[in-house]
Amino acid sequence: MSKFRRRMAALTASAAIALGGMVALAPQASADVYCSYISDSARPYVSPNQNNDAVKQAQCLILFESGFGMNHAVQVDGQYGQETYAGVIWVQHCNGLSEDGIVGPKTWEKLYNPNYACQRFDN
Repeated sequence: MSKFRRRMAALTASAAIALGGMVALAPQASADVYCSYISDSARPYVSPNQNNDAVKQAQCLILFESGFGMNHAVQVDGQYGQETYAGVIWVQHCNGLSEDGIVGPKTWEKLYNPNYACQRFDN
């Protein structure tokens, strides 16, 4: 679970208790559970206008792990369109990678091992 998600869970629990209620927090689902469209070791190049499971994997990781999904509705549909492109560019920019919109080895690495400093509210 990311630091952000842990903080939000703690804040939610604190608020509920402060309001006199009890809250049962379900365990946070990780990207490992939901992002299983391709093997973690299978990292093919993904680029605009593709439609496949590798695109779904990238979209899922962008949505759940990169921080981009906090303020953007990336659809995990396998179609590499404008929102996916924006997410890939954001991940590349935030991690100091070449901003080409192509998910190659370096971008996959950042998607699987996100820079949590990138998770902010104004992305």
